[in-house]
Amino acid sequence: KFTSNEKLSSFKFGHPREQRITYLPIKRISVMAPQYHPKRNQGRGHQLAQFLRSSITGAVDEVPGVGPVAKRKLAEAEDNIQTTHQLLGKYLSLKGKETDCIEHCETFYQWLKTIGINQYRGAIVRSIAEKANTMMPGIYEGSLYPDDD
Repeated sequence: KFTSNEKLSSFKFGHPREQRITYLPIKRISVMAPQYHPKRNQGRGHQLAQFLRSSITGAVDEVPGVGPVAKRKLAEAEDNIQTTHQLLGKYLSLKGKETDCIEHCETFYQWLKTIGINQYRGAIVRSIAEKANTMMPGIYEGSLYPDDD
């Protein structure tokens, strides 16, 4: 029996006149290296430092990298994200039991991409990941990323 996720990542085949449809699970193969890297983000260091030191106000545009366009796209997304708390919640919701830091950040990065955020994605990921780490030490470890020289 297949779960809904397996159906979404399956190849469907069958003859138009046949009543039976067969789903074949397709293994997900990662052929690309992760696109998110903390040292490649376009954010300004002083903005990140200020965000990490400050209390969360709730305004989603307090997150470094979230400008007017990203704010609108977050609100238009299925999750209707309008606050920093909701954006942190989305980040945390993508953390699975067996998900490591790099996979977690990459998943969040790709989610931002799917909702149409094309600029400052890396800055948003790093800001949210590091803010979450101030509250839950160990959820993010930037030192795991190799130097990108």
